[in-house]
Amino acid sequence: MDSTKKRIKWIDALRFIGMFSVYLSHLGTQAGYFYPFCFRYQVSLFFFVSGAMEAISTKDLSLFESIRRKFKELVLPYFFFAFISILIIIFSGNATFETLAKTSYQYLLGIRNRLFAPILWFLPALFVIHVIFSSLKKLLKNRWFILLLGLALLVISETLLPHRPIVDPSWPWNVDSVMYYFFYFALGYALFPYIRQLLSSSSKLAHFGVIFSGLLVAVYAVVFLLGKDLIAVLFNRVPNSGPVGLVLSEITLIWFCIILSQIISNIELFQLIGCNTLFLTGSEQIIRHLTPPLLSLLGLNLNISSPLSAMVFTFIALIVAVYLIVPFLKTFYENIVKFFTVKAKEKVEA
Repeated sequence: MDSTKKRIKWIDALRFIGMFSVYLSHLGTQAGYFYPFCFRYQVSLFFFVSGAMEAISTKDLSLFESIRRKFKELVLPYFFFAFISILIIIFSGNATFETLAKTSYQYLLGIRNRLFAPILWFLPALFVIHVIFSSLKKLLKNRWFILLLGLALLVISETLLPHRPIVDPSWPWNVDSVMYYFFYFALGYALFPYIRQLLSSSSKLAHFGVIFSGLLVAVYAVVFLLGKDLIAVLFNRVPNSGPVGLVLSEITLIWFCIILSQIISNIELFQLIGCNTLFLTGSEQIIRHLTPPLLSLLGLNLNISSPLSAMVFTFIALIVAVYLIVPFLKTFYENIVKFFTVKAKEKVEA
């Protein structure tokens, strides 16, 4: 297993699975049975991975420094990608003052399901989660207390709020959605050391446990793809158990993704895609607009008429993104940051 100072291959593979699921599910009904399947776990998976990475962080930062760093890592890219998406509106010829003003205002609020580039909601939500997590980590200093509080927030979001955040998000910067998803961040933070130890163990019992549980969750995933949620069936006769079944289903599919990541962890292309999830998140809207014309230039006209063709299109889109669009966006973003950093430094020195 890689040390904490190096990238963990299966974590990058896990990020690839998550990003592939996001791109695939955002094709909507064109993705067929992958549409409800991927939507069941993809958001929870990314928050889980984010929490897991906090579990191996060796940095002991002050609360202010921790929040400042996350603002730089998440909020600044969020507004950069928002700016890029507004450029897409302008270049598409659909720009009016009213449209641009409304879109800009929506990005300031950052509410899920109300953005022109819907996937971007994740960045401000993750920043809010980091603010909460960093504060709790300083106060509680115990991963299990943080997980317990995350569970309490999830219960509150499902029972006491006037709306269900996972269905009808309404609060700026997705604070209501954060109440639901913070549990998965805390779960990743609490369990990752044990998961890592289990997966790297040489014990025959550990190997058997991983293989057996992997087979169980694989069966669950396949049956889910075929249209039946076995966990929902199990809880069907228990009153008001829908949210419990939903959480158990998400956790089960997260474990399925972890098992799958072990199988594909040595594929370098998947690692490369997994390393670039931030810019793949920000450039999804660009990729969805540019991939079809790029394919046309190559003489390809991929008709998304089945789940298989949706998977092929998604894979091609990710390759186009990671080799063509992401490098350009990275350079553009770094130059903008450098320009404003130099200007700020000149002002201070003046």
